[in-house]
Amino acid sequence: MILHPIPTPRSIPAILLLATIGLAAGAPAQTAPPPGLDAYVHEVMETFEVPGLALAIVKDGEVVLAEGYGVRHLGEPAPVDPHTLFGIASKGRIAAGYDADLTIVDLKRRETITDKWMASRAGWTPYDGVTVTGWPVGTFVRGRKVMWQGALATPAQGERVRFLETLAS
Repeated sequence: MILHPIPTPRSIPAILLLATIGLAAGAPAQTAPPPGLDAYVHEVMETFEVPGLALAIVKDGEVVLAEGYGVRHLGEPAPVDPHTLFGIASKGRIAAGYDADLTIVDLKRRETITDKWMASRAGWTPYDGVTVTGWPVGTFVRGRKVMWQGALATPAQGERVRFLETLAS
């Protein structure tokens, strides 16, 4: 099995997005994880000092695997499971004071995915050659336009994720 390179801090939101997709999808039809997945997730968690995360694998629009790894809070025994809500601040709604992460999609546009479009360190995608209907035409992160009509509009501007319990203290 080919494992993707260790994600950079800028790719952590992608991991969180996968977790969000898994939480929103409800109870998945579980399948066995790909060989080496658990070891890879634990390696990523150690590299980025992440105490816990939820991960979902989506195939053909269906959640086929949802797993929790690690603990909800550092130093506490409560484990993460696929239904864990992490309480990420300023996320989950489009309103004043929120980050406004969203993607605008042309639901009728057909495109064939290619490796040459990948703006990541990996430089490839397992979806190379797959034709899809529905295509992102614009993406906004923290209210800033970062991609429009296939072109990056701004350099990467990663920030740490803020959690609700840290804001209350």
